[in-house]
Amino acid sequence: MKKLFTFLLMVVVSFDFLISSTGITGIFAVSSAFNYSADLSSANTTSFTFYQKSDVSHTVAPVKTANGISYKNYYSTSEVPNLSVYYGSVYLINTGYDYVTDFTLTMVFRNTWYADEMRWFGVIYHTQIDASGNLSGYMMNLRNNGQSAYSVITATPTFNDGAKNNTAYSYSGSDSNWHTIKITMNGMTSSHYIDGALISTQNYNSITPSINQTKGGFAFIVNKGCIELKSLTITGTDLSPEQANNNITVEPNTAAVINSESDLISAKQRQFTSAILRVDGDLNVLDDEDNSLGSLSTVYTTYIKNNVVPIVNIGDEPTNNLISF
Repeated sequence: MKKLFTFLLMVVVSFDFLISSTGITGIFAVSSAFNYSADLSSANTTSFTFYQKSDVSHTVAPVKTANGISYKNYYSTSEVPNLSVYYGSVYLINTGYDYVTDFTLTMVFRNTWYADEMRWFGVIYHTQIDASGNLSGYMMNLRNNGQSAYSVITATPTFNDGAKNNTAYSYSGSDSNWHTIKITMNGMTSSHYIDGALISTQNYNSITPSINQTKGGFAFIVNKGCIELKSLTITGTDLSPEQANNNITVEPNTAAVINSESDLISAKQRQFTSAILRVDGDLNVLDDEDNSLGSLSTVYTTYIKNNVVPIVNIGDEPTNNLISF
């Protein structure tokens, strides 16, 4: 009688993965929920790290206030912020989670100085830093004239703003009220709010340029102005490094048996999250008529890797003994 062995493929050996012989037959998420609250008890807080490729020469040291911390990017009236240094002072938010997918971010702040009404404050999410140290991500900005826009920041850097939306917020220099920015992310769709009012919703899969950053961290930018932070909280889902590095960004909760080449194409298009592969003693992947679809190595590299979670279904004991540890 044939025995059925189903194994979850994990990380790297000869085929860039390891076949686990634990005998577990389910598919399990490797993500975790988290709750983060910034520590604003000191101007030297470890909650934020100044990003050294941003505008060092116009950044004023943070100041502890009665309510939180003040962050200032100062220019004289005639000076113009420079794109090459991200238009201002950038601070990385040290949540301890670098592979965040879905989240809700809430920030309470107020503006205490600005150079002109077109100056802005921005919150960046799904941030990533490449091998050259260049920052990229998606941003909600809020100008002192009350306009807000989303932006795609590339590692070049470039800032690619979407449509500017009018909000009820404005800062004239005399506004001492606290305001609340809220950003939610679900998949690749984000929603931006100011003081409880929805400003915009955008799906970054349909926005040009596409940087395809399905996970990442957080940061904020102060552009030729000064903001005082009162609180910052983030709740969300963080992937394990293994899952994040594989670029699989949805919970592994739908599985499909690979019975044909068209099924492999569907896997490559991420139409499901886990692919069940039947293999023979020569490590060939089989279709529903036991014909070879290609070697396990080739199928994995061509269709599976970085797209779906692979599961090997081994139909007999000798094959299991051949490839298990």
